[in-house]
Amino acid sequence: MNLSVILFLSLVTVCLGDQIVEEVLVHRKVQPLGGWFHGSPESPEVRAAAGHAADAFNARSKAKRWFKLVDVTTAQSQVTNGIHYRMAAVLRKTNCLKAEHGDLDKCQLEKKQLECHFEVTFSPRLRKHEVQVAKCKRQIPKLES
Repeated sequence: MNLSVILFLSLVTVCLGDQIVEEVLVHRKVQPLGGWFHGSPESPEVRAAAGHAADAFNARSKAKRWFKLVDVTTAQSQVTNGIHYRMAAVLRKTNCLKAEHGDLDKCQLEKKQLECHFEVTFSPRLRKHEVQVAKCKRQIPKLES
């Protein structure tokens, strides 16, 4: 008798398990793992990376005066084993000589500007930025019509 009850319950379970279940699929735009995504040029992380890139530019530049980071215009980041940043930035020449080692916040800005492309890697484990690319060219002023 117990065997017939067990068979009946097994049959009911199998029959109910074969019912069609409708699942609603919702399309979501998800960032692919390891892909580049646009970030805010004003975010503290992007500004810190841009600051390190500007410092590296000043250290390598043969110019006699310091350049100061005045704007980050675009930013992208990628997360892998570290955080990689690609940025477009504007550096502006100051009146402070490198030989004086002055505080850039106290330096007056001059007219000459540079458009820069920076790529910086941040290692969270080491808490260290490393500049991979620092390419700058003189920004040509736009003529007013």
